[in-house]
Amino acid sequence: MTYLKRKGISLSPKVYFIEALSFMALGLFATLVVGLILKTAGGLLSLPLIIKMGTLAMGLMGPAIGVAVAYRLQASPLIIFASVVSGAAGAELGGPAGSFVAALIGVELGKLVSGETKIDIILTPLVTIITGFSTATLIGPGIEAMMTGLGRLIMWGT
Repeated sequence: MTYLKRKGISLSPKVYFIEALSFMALGLFATLVVGLILKTAGGLLSLPLIIKMGTLAMGLMGPAIGVAVAYRLQASPLIIFASVVSGAAGAELGGPAGSFVAALIGVELGKLVSGETKIDIILTPLVTIITGFSTATLIGPGIEAMMTGLGRLIMWGT
């Protein structure tokens, strides 16, 4: 436990399910929600540039979630920047929830190796990307299916 504490890893449900999820919501809002507002307004006002801006913002939801989670978990800059990939992979394979999980695991495993070798500038983002992407690949589709099923259950009761 001393090693985890030294690396800034708390294994706290409060940190992961309240604080990190709150920052995930900020990343989601700043991209997907605001992007949808821009895209809709651009369509209503016949402004193609605003439509394009909104569409781009919506497409960057996954990377924004990855960065938001890494930032809240007080990751180093190398891990924060590498979390762009983890968040993007998670979003592509598991939607917003997949992005959250891929970023969370990538960040925490990246923190384990950060500052431990002379090749930190390579190893830290490498571990963050590989573990985040692997997480997205392994459990992202299951998360997406679960969230879709939950949405159907809530909306239609089936």
